[in-house]
Amino acid sequence: MKKITYILPLFVAALLISCGGEETTTEDTSPETSQEKEGTTSDETTTTNLYSIDPSTAAVKWTGFKTPEKIGVDGEFKTFSLSGYNNNAPSIWELMTGTEITLDISSTKTGDEARDGKIINSFFGSMTNTEQIVASITTMEANADDQSKGIAQVEISMNDVTFTQGMSWTYREDLGMFILSGVVNVSDWNAITALDKLTEVCFEKHQGKTWPDVEVRANVKVTVAPAEGV
Repeated sequence: MKKITYILPLFVAALLISCGGEETTTEDTSPETSQEKEGTTSDETTTTNLYSIDPSTAAVKWTGFKTPEKIGVDGEFKTFSLSGYNNNAPSIWELMTGTEITLDISSTKTGDEARDGKIINSFFGSMTNTEQIVASITTMEANADDQSKGIAQVEISMNDVTFTQGMSWTYREDLGMFILSGVVNVSDWNAITALDKLTEVCFEKHQGKTWPDVEVRANVKVTVAPAEGV
């Protein structure tokens, strides 16, 4: 739901320092000359990239499920805020670790105003202190074989319960996008009673069944720039 290891490798700037020897009239074997013969110079460096996000490009979407056949219902939160991210970070995980997403539950949209009202009033409205949902990325780990993706631990507070949920993260360099996704179960926030309330007001359309698992996805655009002075 917006609180977000495809990570690009972190390039560390290295300055090649030359140590010159004295020239002689018979043979010049100084390190500088050897480097020139090998096609390298002491001024070569690698570039360190810095990563940033623009919160205005973020989106938080979800898919809930209804009926015994488990038909999906797509929705999103249209109003939310991001804080705690670290722009101009030297890696994706340093950029996103600590990011907090605060979701306004009244901004729930599914493309059906009547359904939106039932979700807001009967589901979220049956919870305690849930005008907002707060999610925070506490840690991020990259896969050993692919550092552009991994697992994040996300602390989510809802219904007066805080639960840490493992979620997948990916950095899509081709899209310039960070994606956080996973499946949550409302029972982890003691929200089965609220789910039953939603089933009750949507009984006919849900055929008496609303599933407790919900797919969630948050994404935000990432910009990359070389570090100045490197």
